[in-house]
Amino acid sequence: MTEIDCQDPANIILKTELGIVHLGSYSSHLTTQFKVLAQMRRLTQQVKSSQIAYIDLTNPKTPSVQMNQIKKMVKADTQ
Repeated sequence: MTEIDCQDPANIILKTELGIVHLGSYSSHLTTQFKVLAQMRRLTQQVKSSQIAYIDLTNPKTPSVQMNQIKKMVKADTQ
């Protein structure tokens, strides 16, 4: 963990080696959220961290990973 952003008390945000992690508001789930985050350590073996927009742990029972959208370059037909 490299940074904790508490500017919005409704959404605590962590910056980790996996990327940005949204925890939501401080709650009794915090310990569980950290356990789930620890279990997700190997995520970058399956997905590049640059492909992860953020990890949502607001509900640690159903964590989700928001992926960055892939941008494709399309050449215009100039004939």
